[in-house]
This record gives sequence, structure tokens and C-alpha cells, in this order.
Amino acid sequence: MKLITTHINADFDAFASLIAAKKLYPGAKAVFPGNYEKKVKEFLQLYSEQFKLDRLKDILQEEVDELIIVDTSTAGRIGALAKLLAEPKLKVTVYDHHPAGPENIKGDYKNKNEHVGATISLFIREFKERGFEITTAEATLFALALYEETGSFSYASTTPLELNMMAYLLEKGADLNIVMDFLKEGFSPEQEQLFKRLLATITTYDIMGIPVKIAVAETDQYVKDIALVVHKLRDMGNLDVIIALVKLPESVHMIARSSLKQINAGEIMKEFGGGGHESAASASLNAVSLGELNSRLLEVLREKVKPFLRAKDIMSSPVLSIKPSITCEEARKIMLRFNHNSLPVIENKKLLGIVSITELDKCIQHNFNDKEISGYIRTGIATVSPEISLNEIQNLMVDENVGKLPVLDASGGILGIVTRTDVLKSINKNRLNEKVRQIEKALESAAPETLNVKGLLEQRLPRRILEMFTEIGAIAKAIDVKAFVVGGFVRDLLLGIENYDIDLVVEGDGLKFAGILAKKFKMPLKKHKKFGTAVLVYEGKIKIDVATARVEFYDYPASAPQVEFSHIKYDLYRRDFTINTMAIELDSSAFGTLVDFFGGRRDLKAGLIRVLHNMSFVEDPTRIFRAIRFEQRYGLKIERSTQNYLSNAIELEMFDRLATHKIKDEIVLILNEDYPLKALNRMKQLEVLKYIHPDLKITPKMKELFNGIHDSFAVEALFMDEKVKKWLVNFMVLLDGLKLKDCRKICERFKLDGEAVRKVIEIKEGEEHTLHTLNRARLSNSGIYNELSKVPMEGLLFYLSKTGELRVKQRLHLYISSLSKIKLELTGEDLKALGLKPGPVYKEIFAKLLDAKLNGLVKDREEELKFVSGLKLRP
Repeated sequence: MKLITTHINADFDAFASLIAAKKLYPGAKAVFPGNYEKKVKEFLQLYSEQFKLDRLKDILQEEVDELIIVDTSTAGRIGALAKLLAEPKLKVTVYDHHPAGPENIKGDYKNKNEHVGATISLFIREFKERGFEITTAEATLFALALYEETGSFSYASTTPLELNMMAYLLEKGADLNIVMDFLKEGFSPEQEQLFKRLLATITTYDIMGIPVKIAVAETDQYVKDIALVVHKLRDMGNLDVIIALVKLPESVHMIARSSLKQINAGEIMKEFGGGGHESAASASLNAVSLGELNSRLLEVLREKVKPFLRAKDIMSSPVLSIKPSITCEEARKIMLRFNHNSLPVIENKKLLGIVSITELDKCIQHNFNDKEISGYIRTGIATVSPEISLNEIQNLMVDENVGKLPVLDASGGILGIVTRTDVLKSINKNRLNEKVRQIEKALESAAPETLNVKGLLEQRLPRRILEMFTEIGAIAKAIDVKAFVVGGFVRDLLLGIENYDIDLVVEGDGLKFAGILAKKFKMPLKKHKKFGTAVLVYEGKIKIDVATARVEFYDYPASAPQVEFSHIKYDLYRRDFTINTMAIELDSSAFGTLVDFFGGRRDLKAGLIRVLHNMSFVEDPTRIFRAIRFEQRYGLKIERSTQNYLSNAIELEMFDRLATHKIKDEIVLILNEDYPLKALNRMKQLEVLKYIHPDLKITPKMKELFNGIHDSFAVEALFMDEKVKKWLVNFMVLLDGLKLKDCRKICERFKLDGEAVRKVIEIKEGEEHTLHTLNRARLSNSGIYNELSKVPMEGLLFYLSKTGELRVKQRLHLYISSLSKIKLELTGEDLKALGLKPGPVYKEIFAKLLDAKLNGLVKDREEELKFVSGLKLRP
């Protein structure tokens, strides 16, 4: 009997290969040796009539004389059927796309010495060559296997054969709608919990200069399709290498994903009894602790991983060297000519040591010009082999405090030399090349739309701003750099909204350019050298941010960005939404040219908020708040895909990984809006409001309060002498339904400054007493003043909105518009002139005098003097 089988926990490639093998071996039985993935089970439930398999328990294994194995070549992965391999007369045929290894099953391999990306590809090719008929259902199943195994043809293991076979399947009627339905990656509650645990434990290890992410989690319940969880983890974090260790109740699973040639996932997992190919592999173990497994994994990685760069990859060669027989003066001239501060000394191709220009200067000072350098060679220097990794070179340079390391072959001959400059260039390239390549790929098709908006600038800007821009453009041209005004200023200019917060981006040295502007316009200047940015203040009130064009990327979700200087196209790509990616060139030769790489003007016209890439909210969750704020301020709509990315980031609780002060800053900006209620309603709708406090609710009463606050600002703020923090007034409305202890917790969590916390507590604590006092039937002006003078101005506006009593509203308005402005004209010197001795009595006098003036009993200085003279004071 012929028997066809595959590996346990079968995926679509295994299942499809089983079905395909049945077509090639029509009389054979086909069985799963164990479990299969959830999606395979769902597919079988729908299409059980088209794809029938036999049950393992119905197979008489002693009758099997030929075993056909698909999608694996490892005995440990075919479960109980592995015992059949001990039969000496058993014929074994293997169809597998995984790399061959010494532990492979002995048999007839149908793709020997041929690399393919999926096992099903081998069967499809044979069907095509032999003219086999394929049904629509079969073509669809085979396409599912191809898409899943190649990551929709994005994995590095994909070959031209997979693409050709997919084209053939489409000709045979493969239904891509069904394929996409089954490839949708929805999570079960158990998978979602596991995802969050793994995300929270990701740790980065430096393995031969390569950052390897390892995540560890333990759960007391069974979780299906762990590979799907790890796949999502890799995609969400944009990770090159991720290995997950998951302990379930009965076993420990290892899942590895790698997009780097230096790390072969299959080889790593083989060390743990598992298997797979270079980009995806797994293993399953019993009775092992996660700590021990993690330690062993790190050992294996250090043994198996090939370093990104070795000394031979970065060394300078051939090496400029000198002989020991030349004079000190000759050696010094050579170093000066080629700008070296030291050189290796070589004789008969062997390295003797190094001589430095500092040593030679000392020799010449002592008139040893004609002496041979052989007596001044520094020997016993550190050297390296050509295979040493970049990481080890870095450590050696730090430990030995050397700037140059000769690279020697096995016989001691010099092959090259590695300098600090070589290392720095390589580190920079190594760290940025992959991220920058991704950005470059995204930008390849981004050719800018341009539009002359000079007329718009002239129409909508004050003359002094326009003249400043013209002068900036002339300066840029004179020093051969490009300068652009970018971001919110450009967006609001197109919308006809006044905005004089100006962001300048320079293709060149932004700090130098800012210094020239500061000198030209006599503006104060503050520099931030790390980021190549500076802040200027024009005419004492217009803030101008100057930045060097730069590209940013994020090492992990919600992290701080890494920065590299670049040009305007890259700088605009790092921004949050397309409507903020437009720039206007100020160079005098192209003054007023709007540059739009990413369709910002189109989205602005269509009323859409759109992110530039799908990881935007994961990399920086504060963009969720900004999307809401811009949407409500400008009456825009979050574009559908952007909405999906936003919802996904919220579901993954990315705010939990974000510093609370960043959330606080965004909340303050929202509460500073003229109509914050619209944004708060949207936050509630998107389930963002709970991150401020889980008990926050937008009630009808709160809506009335916000409307009242808006009206109060429109009227009462006209009478206020001190600047009122609008956000704090709105914050009090937001906290209105919470208890004082919850308000304290929110203030502590978001690290509000001491003054803001004091005001929140005073307003909240004093609310009931103050509103009750102001509603008394008889209350003098001085009584109103004494009650309200200790209340922060933000509290007065909040109380004005909160109360429904007309009497209270009138008294609050009276205090704000009139009583708070009443001041005494007499001073302590006047009291002294009246013969009163300084002391506590002065406070008593001024209190009585102020009460009298508030109550209309005195009006001017003369009446104040008369009032004080008539006071009967205690001795």
C-alpha cells in the first residue's frame, strides 16, 4: 500500500501538497499524522466534499510498502509514522522545499539540489508538464498554499517558479477572493493576549553586530496558530529577526522569522529538533524552562550567525606602509603628504609595528632626523584577523584605545588596516541602510506635483512676513542651499487660515543657516545640535523653527525616532499626514513653488487625513490624537485605510508603551481648541478617552458645560487682565464627573506642573462652598470679592459655566469685570505719614479700606485718607 503524509500541525502548503500527491498517486491513501492549523481546518469544513482524506486510525501500517512524504524531510515531524522508516524494504519518496541537512530522511528526493519557495510548486510544475487537469477548487487551494508559504510572494525564499506557477493557476480558475478571505489574519482572544505578552517582552540582543529580537511568554491555556501571532508581531514591529519562545501547558514552542541572509531560521531551529527554511522555522520541546531555553538559544545564535560585516569587508587595502630602514624625517614627510598620523612598519611582508607622527616629531626635536625609524617602532600592537566581526572590532578599539587595527592573514602578512573612520562609516551604514532602503523604496515612485503659489503668498501674508521670506530665499541662494517653508504653515495657507508659526527646512547645514538669519534679522537664537535644529523669534512674537532636512525611523513601536540628515523628500516623508507634507521653496530662483510629493493638496481638497505608511500609528501613537484634532478642527475625515491603521494600533494598546507626558501634551493641544468637545466625542467613539481615565464619560451635562465655557471665553476673557489657560478650564469640565481622588491621580499620571495641579485641586475642592456662598440672598461686594479673590481665574470661568443660578452668574461677572480691578491708592508710606506705626495693624487697615471701597463707601485717594483717619483702631 502507498501512503502519503506530511508534518504535524500542517499548514496550507502541507495540505495542498497532500491533495496534489493524491493526484500523482491515485491509488494511495493520504493522511494527516497529527494536528493541522486552524485555517486549514476551517477550509476543510467548507470544502470537505472536494478534498477527502483518509483517517490515520484506519490505516494498517504493516501493509505500507511505499511512503510519500510532502513538505518535510525530518522524521521527527511525521509523528507516529516515523516508525515505518525502520522497515528496510520501505520505499520512501520525498517532496520538500526545506533545505537538506544531515538529519534528513533517506529516500528519493524529487527536487534534489533545487531550491524552491513552496513544496506545492513542485507538484504544480509536474501537472503542467504532464498535462494534468486541475479543477477550480484545486487551483484555489494550491494558490492558497503559494500565497501563504511565500508571504504573498514577499519572502526572500520566493523563486521565479512560484510566480510562474501562480500565473498558471490563475489560468486554471484559481479564485483569489477565497485566497484573500482565508489569509486574513484575525486573532482569537487567546492569540491577542499572547500577542500583547510577546510584544511587552521583546528584548534586543546584539549577535555579531546584528540586532536579534527575542520575545518570551507563558500562558496557562492552549493557543492555536502561534506562527500567525509571531508573523503579526514581525510585521507590526517591522523586525528583521524575531524569535518567540512560548510556553503552553504541555510544551514549549519556538517560532523563528528572519529576513536576513546572515541568520538562517531553519539552521537555528534544527539545533532544537525542529526545522523549516531560512526565513521561517519552528521547533517544539517538552520539559524545559524558558530561562534555560533562552540561554541555549543565545549560545546557538552566537555559533550559527554570520556577522553582517567582517574586518575584510571594511578594511582599507592596499596598506600604505614604510620600511624600518627609512629615516625619521622621510617617514614624517610621507605621513604629512598622505595625511596620516601613524603608519605600519613592514619588512619582508611582515608587520613589525607602528610608528606615529608624534614619535617622529620628538625625534626631530632632538635632531634625530637622519636616524632610522627602526628604533622608534611601537611593537606588541593589537591586530585582527580578516574574519573578525565589526562588533568585535568596536570593542577592541575601545578596550585597547587604538584608532587603527592592522588586518593580518594566517602567516602574519598584512592584508589591510581598519581605522576608526572605517568603523564609524560601517556602523552608520549598518544601522541605517535597511531602514533607509525601505524609505527609498516607498519614495521611488514619489515625483512631486508642483504649483506656483507666489500670488497666494502675496495675497494672504502680511508684507513684513513676505519680505522676510524673500530675504531668506536670497540668503539661501547666496550660500548655495535650498530653503523651504513646510508643514502646518503651508496647509493653513491653502485653507486661508492665519498661521504664523513658521517651520523652515534646509537642504544643507540648518544650524549655520539659522545663525545667518539670526544675525541678519537681529533675532534671538537657540540651537539643538543633536537634531540639527534651531529656534528663532522674529519681531519678538513670531517663532521660526529651522531644521536640517532629515530622515527618521523607529527601532521599535512607540520608541523615540533615530535621525539621519537627508534631503527635503525624506524630511517630508517622516511627517505624520499627507496634508502636512507640502513645502514651498523660498530660493529666489524658484520662490513660491509648492512641492507636493505625497498628494497632500489632493487630500486637503478631498477633506481627507491620510498617513504616509501603515506603521505610522504604531511608531508614534501620539499621531492618533493629532489625527483626531486635525479632523475636528478643519472639518476633515480620517481616510478609510488610515482609520484601519488607527484602530489596529488602539486594539494593540500602543498607548501603554507611550510616555504619559506625550499623551498629556496632545490632550492639552486638544483642550486648547475652540471647540474641544468635537475632538473629545471622537476620542470616545474611537475608545481613546479611556486612556485619560476609564470612568470619563461625555454626558449631556458635560456638553452644556463645554458650550458654556466657549461663551464665557468669548465675553469674560475681554475683562481679564491675566492670561487664562484655556486648556485648564476645559480640563476642569472634563474632570467634572470624577471624584477629587481620581482628579489627583490623573494629575499625577500625566505629570502636570505644580501650578496646574494646585489650581485643579483648589477649583475642585472649593466648588461647592463658593457656589453656595455666591447664591446667598444678601452678599456685599466685599463678600463677593473675599470669596472669589482666592479662586484661580480658570476656576471663575468654570464656575460661570457650571452654575445654573442667575444670581451666581451675575456676581461672578461682577467680580471678573469690575471688583477684581478695584485697587487701593494709599500705601504703607501714607499710613506712616498719618503717624501709624508699621505692624500687623497695616493689614487690618487695608482690609477694612478695601472692603469700604468695594462697597462704594470710598471712591478716591482723598476719601481713602478720610476713611483711615476715622478708623478706631485697637491699641
